[in-house]
Amino acid sequence: MDSAIIDGEIIVLNDAGPSDFAALRKAITRRQHDLYFVAFDLLHLNGHDLRDMALQERRDILAGIIPPDIRTQFSQALPPMRSIT
Repeated sequence: MDSAIIDGEIIVLNDAGPSDFAALRKAITRRQHDLYFVAFDLLHLNGHDLRDMALQERRDILAGIIPPDIRTQFSQALPPMRSIT
């Protein structure tokens, strides 16, 4: 892989587990190292725009390129939403 654009979020976990925005602001200001990156989607890979691909296909590719690291996590997929008509 030469280049990738990954959609994701930097988080800090609180004692209960979920992301804590106030703690994130403090961690960034204090340059703490308890930050995590949660990857959601892969938009470009090696100069190729992948947005026309199905989301699940992009997530499958993304799962294969994320290095095993406790500070980088792959988000869980949510079930598809039903169309409201």
